[in-house]
Amino acid sequence: MKKCYLSEHLIATKTQKVELTKTDFDVINEAFKTLNDILELEETFDILVRNLITFEKFCVGVAVEASVKNFMTDYRSSLGMQEANRHLLNLFTAARLYLDQMNSKRKRWFLTTSNSWQKIEQTRTEQYDNVLGYRFLEGLRNYAQHKGVPIHKFNYKANWLYGDDNKNNQAEYFVEPLGDLDIYSSGKIIKSDILLELREYLQDGFIDLRPFIRDYISGLGQIQSVVRDATLGMYEQSSATLSSAIDHWKAGQTGAFEPINLSAWEADERGHRISEPVFVNMSARDQIDKLQEANHNFSALRKKFASNAISLTMLAPYKR
Repeated sequence: MKKCYLSEHLIATKTQKVELTKTDFDVINEAFKTLNDILELEETFDILVRNLITFEKFCVGVAVEASVKNFMTDYRSSLGMQEANRHLLNLFTAARLYLDQMNSKRKRWFLTTSNSWQKIEQTRTEQYDNVLGYRFLEGLRNYAQHKGVPIHKFNYKANWLYGDDNKNNQAEYFVEPLGDLDIYSSGKIIKSDILLELREYLQDGFIDLRPFIRDYISGLGQIQSVVRDATLGMYEQSSATLSSAIDHWKAGQTGAFEPINLSAWEADERGHRISEPVFVNMSARDQIDKLQEANHNFSALRKKFASNAISLTMLAPYKR
């Protein structure tokens, strides 16, 4: 007859193993899987966010280099475009990875008729229907997968910023990753009505991809926010289950011990382990909390930007 226990895994200590019922073991095992499922999706979303940061840091870094070295040649632009495409393709891969994993996990978590499933589906639909950048980037990601690179021109630009007295002026350097709508159209993958909407934003025959990329990531962030709301009950219940199991193990000890590498496991009638250990700790919960705190504010992403510029106000004391 099978037995179940809580004990410290592969550690020689004076602590005692504590017996569990099979039902308790199954509940602990399910809690462990649920928290790790939630954590995996948070980690995948974090990879997506980090890819956005990498892409934008590259663009800002190239602008800084251009301001110092003053290069604006076609050769450098070509190299910049290749690197920008590499970073953007990585971002698209991470977005697809996130959406695929989210769909796979919600099928395990919720019935398709549940409110949680419907809210996630409604949020995805709203982002697609109401945000041009979201539906454009969904199409552009598909275009990049089947047809070609998404960036067709990488502009280095500099504008003059003038002070109030037309003195102490500054040159602002920046780069623009641009897409050619005619090339997109010839691929016959991005919907024609989306391309028609984008023509409003054409500049010299090209479209700057940066604001649309931010709209897309913002939309994915809002989907992830709804997923978090939907899984909150599961997260809290699973955390409570593991915390209760730790307390149960402590109560079975003869002294005041804190568990190290505590696990639940099944044994045969002779007490020999016959299952993989189910680790009982709050590590997954703590990592979930950290990632959610770091990646929680995406509703206003398009309204934020980073700059390495030294403003005219900062330069005022140093007028020459």
